[in-house]
Amino acid sequence: MGKFRIPDGVWGWHGTLLVALVCVTPALVAFWLAPETRNVEDAAGIGSLVVHPVVLAAALGLYFAWRLTGEPGQAWLAAAFVALAIKGFSFAALRLAHGPGLVDHSTTLLVTDLLFTATVVAMLWWGRAVPPQLDPLLLGVCLGVVFSAFRIGMVESGRGYPAAVLGILIFAGAGMALLYIAFAVAAATLVPVPAWARIRIVTAVVLLGLNQLVVHQGGEGVGFAVVSILTDLLFAVLLCVAASAVLRLTIRDSTSTVTELSRRVADVEERNRLDRERLHEMDAAIAGIVTASELIHDGTRLSPDRRAQLERMVEAEIARLGGLATRGPRVTPVGPVDLDQAIEPVVVAQRVLGRQVDWTPTGHLVRGRADDITEVVTTLLENAAQHAPGSPVRVAARDIGAAVELTVSDLGPGIPREVSARLFEWGERGPASRGQGIGLNVARRLVEDLGGSLRILSTPGCGATFVLRLPYERAGHGASRARA
Repeated sequence: MGKFRIPDGVWGWHGTLLVALVCVTPALVAFWLAPETRNVEDAAGIGSLVVHPVVLAAALGLYFAWRLTGEPGQAWLAAAFVALAIKGFSFAALRLAHGPGLVDHSTTLLVTDLLFTATVVAMLWWGRAVPPQLDPLLLGVCLGVVFSAFRIGMVESGRGYPAAVLGILIFAGAGMALLYIAFAVAAATLVPVPAWARIRIVTAVVLLGLNQLVVHQGGEGVGFAVVSILTDLLFAVLLCVAASAVLRLTIRDSTSTVTELSRRVADVEERNRLDRERLHEMDAAIAGIVTASELIHDGTRLSPDRRAQLERMVEAEIARLGGLATRGPRVTPVGPVDLDQAIEPVVVAQRVLGRQVDWTPTGHLVRGRADDITEVVTTLLENAAQHAPGSPVRVAARDIGAAVELTVSDLGPGIPREVSARLFEWGERGPASRGQGIGLNVARRLVEDLGGSLRILSTPGCGATFVLRLPYERAGHGASRARA
């Protein structure tokens, strides 16, 4: 029986109780306020007026579930129950308007109900193979209004049906039973919903068929009225519970799907961001390697010391490039780094490209990752080359006690205040920049990951200075201070 039980968190007994109270409360209030309506026949009419708006709410639940899932079966079933709700509401209005006199129109009511039910069943069976071409809500409203208007017009005009039609009424009960059996089978096979929803929808359709048989074939009397009230009430409650639970489950599944898709998109964006960062780092390394290789192969232009220096730079950059091409997230442990060895290949690469970089080794030992420090210095020097072309750049390091402060300064136009405030944000760049707005964001994150900081000091028209602070490696702190 577990598969016929609504899953926890989708629907509970309190929801079913609420639907039942919505259905019975108006009739109870009417009995209390209008003592003359305290009879079973009037209760059936009042209850029907309330039940069918509840059926309409259930149909809307199926309609919105279809909007989320796109399952055509839910669309056709929603259209069928919208039409049933409108037709049932109009019948309840006729019952209250005509009272006992409506029995004189029983043949008219029976024939129109048979025609209506046959149309709904044909629509459902046809819809098994054809997706809806019209909005199911509009289709259901049109179907319900047309048949309701036709029946009301027949009743109010007092017109009957030809003898050929009346002659088949002896088979009307069996025909209606067969139609509702076909309705129930279509509902069971049309909509791909869980078993607990399918059994409730099918049971609701069976109860509706029983209600219609009682209304049209049962005759008068308290017993028939009680059966009519109970079948009407149970039909509405079961249908509303099933549709509401299906809608809630659909919303929950859709939310989970959206959340999962959002997570996947975020993962893709993060991977794309990491790839862009890696390509950004590789571009600078490749540019230096290409230029240095050209100079090395042109032996007439280099002294032996200069050639050796370039070869060391190329080896260092190739090693760094290989690491960039193969590594995933940074897992290299933080450790002692000779600041001069991390900076030298970058300065040589910049000089190879014809840029004027002033730097003097200092012998400082810091705590970090050599590749990360090399990457940060490369980014700062490339930034200076782009935004202060032709300007000399000075790289200097000094001991400030607990850390080493490395500055990269240029004599370019500087950075406007409104730009410098958000300069380290991803994708941020100045109006004249040809960069991607990636390097400085990556540089700051790398430095902060090493326990340091990166900031900018800039005065428009007077150049820009990036200040990089890195923690001392304790083992080399005293030696560094002694060499300084």
